[in-house]
Amino acid sequence: MNGSEEQREVDAVVYRLSDRFPEVPRDHVAEVVIDAHDELDGNPIRDFVPVLVEHEARDRLRAEGARPSSLPEAEDAAAGPMPASGDVPIETSTNARIGLLNGGLGGGTS
Repeated sequence: MNGSEEQREVDAVVYRLSDRFPEVPRDHVAEVVIDAHDELDGNPIRDFVPVLVEHEARDRLRAEGARPSSLPEAEDAAAGPMPASGDVPIETSTNARIGLLNGGLGGGTS
């Protein structure tokens, strides 16, 4: 992940957390996200930085007393970040998964 991709992902974290915690001003959410991102500065492996930033910022907002809007607290903690509608994995049949494992294209057994 290059620097501009990382920044785009971190910017998306601000939007997701602002939607998740609508009572918290977006500027404050952005500050929390920036602080969490700054703490990971200098780490050589950057691929997971946006995910780590989102988890840390979400935990900090909860610690401040912010409550998520869409899920009860217990479900929200277990669920982690909500995927965008296009990111929901599609369940495949067992035969398709076996076909992939055996070098097929996933259309069934090979």
